[in-house]
Amino acid sequence: LLVDDRPENLLALSAWLEAPDRALVTAPGGNEALGELLRTEFALVLLDVQMPGMSGFEVADLMRRSARTRDVPIIFVTAGDPQAKNAVRGYLAGAVDYLTKPVDPDILRSKVDVFLRLHTQQKTIEAQAARIDARNRELEEFARVVAHDLKEPLRMVSSFLSLVAMAERDEKQSQYIAYAVDGARRMAQRIDALLAYARAGRAALDVRRIPLSDVVDTVAHDLQVAIDEAGATIVAVDLPEVDADRGTLEHLIQNLL
Repeated sequence: LLVDDRPENLLALSAWLEAPDRALVTAPGGNEALGELLRTEFALVLLDVQMPGMSGFEVADLMRRSARTRDVPIIFVTAGDPQAKNAVRGYLAGAVDYLTKPVDPDILRSKVDVFLRLHTQQKTIEAQAARIDARNRELEEFARVVAHDLKEPLRMVSSFLSLVAMAERDEKQSQYIAYAVDGARRMAQRIDALLAYARAGRAALDVRRIPLSDVVDTVAHDLQVAIDEAGATIVAVDLPEVDADRGTLEHLIQNLL
């Protein structure tokens, strides 16, 4: 957006900055510039300081008060004397640069090119972030469906094991059944933890102070069959307490073991 009250200045700026990869919009004053800003998203504003009715500083101040335009970079272009106090006022008003007339076209073009590249890169990053967010939502929904499908047969296994546990059994059989019931319960907890892990970053974790040794003991208990088959021994000594989400931490330790 090129803002200047002199038509010859707008004509010169347009001629210097015209390129196939950009659209130039001109405004002869502050009110017209604000109207354009309400209608269109701009990558950069070149703003004359000394204009009748509304100065460039006033336009910049109004831009900074609006959520829509507060982050649009501004380059002030002024015919006034290049005193430091005027430049400081320009930067305080939100300018990213402050040029005095007569403007060197090559310098102006190079500065504009930099800000347009930054704008393009920012839009690319935002588009990538949107695609990643959409993909994460799809994965979260997939995890939810899989968790539901896994927990249904697990409930059935747990229910039938509970019925079997009610029958008369010797001590060893009862112990095995108790192990199986407890394993089914822990498997359901693991599925819930996996679902919570899929939502990590989208929902708050339940972070608490947890003895790490308890987590290791719990996971080692769940993996006891695999540990026995591997002939392994798990040794955990002097583990600290940590601030963590227990389900996520158990998932981590399980994968490490």
